[in-house]
Amino acid sequence: MLKLYFLISVFFITTTSIAQVDSLLVLARNNKDKKQYVTAFKYYYQVNTLLKKEKDLKNLISSYIETASLCNEWQVYNQAAHYFQKAQEVLNELSPKDLSEKTIFLTLKTAKAHENDKSYPESIRMYEKYLNLTTGQSSNSEKQEALSNLANLYNLQNQYKEGLSKNLEALTIYEQIGNTTSQATTLNNIGFGYKKLQDNSKAIEYFEKSIALQNQQGLKNKSDYRTVLINVAILYQAEKNFSQAKKYLLEAEKSLNADVSAKEFEKADIFDLMSKTYFYSGEIEKAEKYCNQAIQNSIKSGNLEAKKSAHETLSLVYATRNQNNTALEEYTHYKKTSDSIFKIRLAYQDEILRRKQLSEEVENELKLLQAEQEMKTLDLKNFTLNAEKKEQAFKIEQQQKNLALAESEQQRLAEQARLSSLLIERQRQESVLQQQALDLAQQTNRLREAELQNAKIQQEAYNTEQHRKEEILLRDKKLKEIELQNEIETRKNQQILFLLIGGGVLSFLGLAIFGYIQKRKDNNRLKKQKKIIEETNVLLKEQRLEILEKNDELNSTNEELSSAIETISLQKNELEDKNRSILDSINYAKRIQQSLVPSEETFQKYIPESFVLYLPKDIVSGDFYWLYEGENFVIVAVMDCTGHGVPGAFMSMIGANMLDKIVKEDKILVPNKILERLDLYVKKAIENENHQLIDGMDGVIVLWDKINKELQYAGAVNSIYMIKNQGFEEIRGDVYHIAGVSFEEDVMKQFTLHTIPITEPTTIYMASDGFQDQMGGEKRKKFMTKKFKQLLLDNHLLKMSQQKQLLLETLHEWKGNIVQTDDILVIGMQL
Repeated sequence: MLKLYFLISVFFITTTSIAQVDSLLVLARNNKDKKQYVTAFKYYYQVNTLLKKEKDLKNLISSYIETASLCNEWQVYNQAAHYFQKAQEVLNELSPKDLSEKTIFLTLKTAKAHENDKSYPESIRMYEKYLNLTTGQSSNSEKQEALSNLANLYNLQNQYKEGLSKNLEALTIYEQIGNTTSQATTLNNIGFGYKKLQDNSKAIEYFEKSIALQNQQGLKNKSDYRTVLINVAILYQAEKNFSQAKKYLLEAEKSLNADVSAKEFEKADIFDLMSKTYFYSGEIEKAEKYCNQAIQNSIKSGNLEAKKSAHETLSLVYATRNQNNTALEEYTHYKKTSDSIFKIRLAYQDEILRRKQLSEEVENELKLLQAEQEMKTLDLKNFTLNAEKKEQAFKIEQQQKNLALAESEQQRLAEQARLSSLLIERQRQESVLQQQALDLAQQTNRLREAELQNAKIQQEAYNTEQHRKEEILLRDKKLKEIELQNEIETRKNQQILFLLIGGGVLSFLGLAIFGYIQKRKDNNRLKKQKKIIEETNVLLKEQRLEILEKNDELNSTNEELSSAIETISLQKNELEDKNRSILDSINYAKRIQQSLVPSEETFQKYIPESFVLYLPKDIVSGDFYWLYEGENFVIVAVMDCTGHGVPGAFMSMIGANMLDKIVKEDKILVPNKILERLDLYVKKAIENENHQLIDGMDGVIVLWDKINKELQYAGAVNSIYMIKNQGFEEIRGDVYHIAGVSFEEDVMKQFTLHTIPITEPTTIYMASDGFQDQMGGEKRKKFMTKKFKQLLLDNHLLKMSQQKQLLLETLHEWKGNIVQTDDILVIGMQL
């Protein structure tokens, strides 16, 4: 009866599964049209499961393709690629002869899905596979598009030679079929490739060909035409040929004004580029004009990149004019716009990640439900068999348990007998040992009593001998005292007699000599006093005359001093006003600098066991630190800029801004590559023609990979200090500074990447040179690096907050009343 029920149930489920496919497909497509992507995905998954179960491979391929198309529309591109590949896998099970066109179709779709997901290496692989599959076939729009996309992907991967090769191949095809519009676009792309390969003459040649072709076709007022003009202008601008750059930009502006369909977004980009060209060529007024136009167009169109760039250029314009407050306001706008762009990108990435996670969660949920359903079916199918197996297994298990219990009981009895034997032997040995210990104790007591008796007899003999010796000594001492007393009394009597006789004689002689000497002294004293009085009278007369003359001079000098004091007072008031204005500007700069540097609380949010000791010498600082948190990693930079105060602060703001651009916009995350790009950007930011560059910065950049437990580090002059297992290690940076060389040399620096596995608790320290260079101590010398490193090693086991406090106390004790020498920055992290 049970088996009959099973067969009926299987037949019913199979029939129901086949009937469900059409209705589930309708539901999936309706929800897709309504953009209810999660619900549609669930229905498609159920369709795929049923078709796979029934081995309906042709319909399963179609269903997988529809599922992939849904994921494309949903912007979950990794899942789209996954389902296109699953369709290909099922297709491979069928005869490939009749379905070769579908293989080509799926390969192209998979390549595009990987491209949209930014999985560029995989996308390149699939595009190359697609082109191989279509070798020998006539060219079509899809093949031409694939070539262009592949060229672009190679460029995105910095494989410019491969990209150029694909663009040249595409150009040949466009020339063969006579597609002049695509020819013009591809000529521009080829020019871009040559520019990236630093063959500027070739780049200009192909750009000019593109421009000429578009002129022939009457496309002068189109966006693609302006794109080529801008590319040529950028190339000339990089070569500092500003006159040629302006020529092409003015042509682009002319085309822009003639094109009624031109978008505000494009206008913002072109005006922003023109403002930069005019600024770097020294035409400040025109630079300001185009900056303002770019800002207006960017606000209308929402072009945040152009708005950010224009505010940055406008800040430099005002700084050139020494309008510092206005420059700082523009810089604040630039910073806010940059932060907005970063937040938008981050939000977009978060949304894509959320969709990916949601699709995976839905798929896992459906897999779980499917597994539960299969388990129920399997339970029904195997119910009878399992019951029999369980009964048989239960009997075998019981027999094994009984056998095991018997063996266990035998082992327990044998172990008990062995333990009893051991216990009896142990008790016997303990009894023997106790008797031996008792005998030894008695013998020891007898020896101790004999030793005490012997010692008592020796002590009594010694005491008797000592008593006898003391009596003899006492008798001899009394005899000597009596003899000494008699001798002293005899000598006393003799001395008294001699003193009485000598005293009388000396008294008489003394009186006579004293009277003579006293009289002689009185006479000499009277003569000297008389002479002094005469000389003093003469001197007083001379001094009186001099005082009268000096009174006249003082009266004249007083009048001159009164006039000078009044002048100085006016100058003092003027200087105080200027100083107040300068301080206001510096304090405003301080607020901007504080907005760029994360607080210690923010720092500890990402690295909890850490401290930041940040002590500017003046109101603003030339030292700064910078922080960026990515997915499962944190990047920290500690930089020491040239100088301190306002010049140093200006460099620090440039540095922080450039680090934002490198990491957040250029997506460069490797420390040594960050330093190389920072060196390039800082040079460009503070470039001054025919001037030897002395401004720059030193510093370190570390990346803490939380997943792989790995620290990456690169340094420009400065080192990091690492302590683990009580061992101190200094990892030195390269000898290069950031900037600090002439632009004519165009030095391309290569910084070293150090990779350190963190397999045990490790403390890392990063610092500028301010602490080590602080003057102080008894000899008023520098603190020195050696002493600083020993200080870190001696206290690295303390809590981070305690280490910071100890560094502060040590610094104050060392410098005493001496002013702070330089900006001070020390960061500690326990990983």
